Amino acid sequence: QKIKSCNDCYFRFYLRSSHIAKGSSLTRRLRCRFRHGSVPPVVNTRVCVFKGASNKRASKRFMATMESESLAERILQDLGNVFKKEPLVKEFDVVPVSNSSCNRSPVVCVDGHLALGSWCVPHVYSYAYTRLIEARNNIARHEKDVVLGWSRIVILINPDVQLAWNIRKELFLCKQTTFHEELQFSQLVLTRKPKCSEVFSHRRWLMQHNLRSYTTDRANNILQEELKVCLAAAEKYRCNYYAWTYRIWLMDTFVHGNPLMLESEIQLTREWVRSHVSDCSGFHYRQYLLRRVGSIPLLSKELALCEELCLSYPGHEAIWMHRRFCLWHLHPTATNGETQAKKARGATNWAEAE
Repeated sequence: QKIKSCNDCYFRFYLRSSHIAKGSSLTRRLRCRFRHGSVPPVVNTRVCVFKGASNKRASKRFMATMESESLAERILQDLGNVFKKEPLVKEFDVVPVSNSSCNRSPVVCVDGHLALGSWCVPHVYSYAYTRLIEARNNIARHEKDVVLGWSRIVILINPDVQLAWNIRKELFLCKQTTFHEELQFSQLVLTRKPKCSEVFSHRRWLMQHNLRSYTTDRANNILQEELKVCLAAAEKYRCNYYAWTYRIWLMDTFVHGNPLMLESEIQLTREWVRSHVSDCSGFHYRQYLLRRVGSIPLLSKELALCEELCLSYPGHEAIWMHRRFCLWHLHPTATNGETQAKKARGATNWAEAE
């Protein structure tokens, strides 16, 4: 078929059976670009020849763009089907694959473990990110499931894109996603990028907007799950400052000095620091708990724990810094009486001199 555009360039397309379905966004874009009355139900653009040899490079670039967009749409559709069939996806990662010569879908899900072939990442990420940029100012014009699919793949590949998280917040406020769906999705992101500040920021935002609306028992269950998520992220990535900081925020916001909860956390982190002696972020969280309790006998026990760890692992700086913390908080208490006695002696000597 020959399609004539407004700039008198002639296009020749070889149309045959393709993966592009009728009514797809690619078909609509072709209709708009070529200003043609109709597009066949199934389109496969293989050759596009512009009039004049100088436009051959532009023709090749155009065809490469069309094929890349078609590929990205198929991958997004496959990924959406996986999340519909497997609502509880446990893990995600990008698997190194050299090329796509096997002509198979790069989306693989086995027993709730989702993988994406590395060869398709540039195509699908560029496509989805571009669509998000176009849709950010007027999300209402787009189908909500489509926008969720774009944000999903962008975040799974690069969770540091704040724009994608903000779009998901808007969709959440519009009741397009639920509280538990967002928690589950962000937990899936942590399986690949456990040290990502945007993930914990999104979970904090969700907690602020929803946790207080639940009953006490339900809120406690959600809080326990959040603490498990923090610990799992800390296990995956050493010195995970963001995970421990989020845990501190949970304790400050929802625990309210519950002695049983604080005691449970102290016992749990005691065993944790024994097996992670070089994790300074874990020790920092334990210092937060010790300051929160403010017990001198507890600080004395902590000093004994530090002595035990220093003898077993003498070369780890985190243990010695934690030992310094314990001594620093014990010292003012121990020398309080001496300081007052010195002040009293000084006042007495001054009076005698007069």
